[in-house]
Amino acid sequence: MTASTGQRVAIAKARRPWGLDGSVIVTPYSHNSPALMAGSKVFAGVEQYEIARVRKVGSGLALTFAGIETPEQAETFRGLDLEILESALPPAPEGIYYHYQIIGLLVVTTEGRTLGRVKEILETPGNDVYVVVPEAGGNEILVPAIGDVIKEIDVKAGVITADPPEAL
Repeated sequence: MTASTGQRVAIAKARRPWGLDGSVIVTPYSHNSPALMAGSKVFAGVEQYEIARVRKVGSGLALTFAGIETPEQAETFRGLDLEILESALPPAPEGIYYHYQIIGLLVVTTEGRTLGRVKEILETPGNDVYVVVPEAGGNEILVPAIGDVIKEIDVKAGVITADPPEAL
């Protein structure tokens, strides 16, 4: 277990201990994270841990970390984000973005109207959906992440340009 510096990216949320072997139930932020596999190293707080074992449990995963062997040790993970260094992520293919790159971006329409900022991404069988929170308050807006709606994503500028259906 070591600490390190660098830009970190949250990939999952630790929920609670599971079983008697020190495993922890986690909820991945993306269901195709390349970092949640045995042998990967993740940060929980300031410490870095190696994932020794991964099991699917319901809609989450049960992770066993090297050196964590009891439910009491696993309890220390409760509520923590599991993170990896951004530099450890493989480059995304052209036009594909990691969730951390999208969350927090400002969403504006092609007419220039500000919808709000992306708060989270819902993964559905058909397509992702961006949950957008208006900056002036009000109800969340669900924006389908499909080519007919999302016209441009400019991560550097921090803006998503969308042409949402009339109902939004």
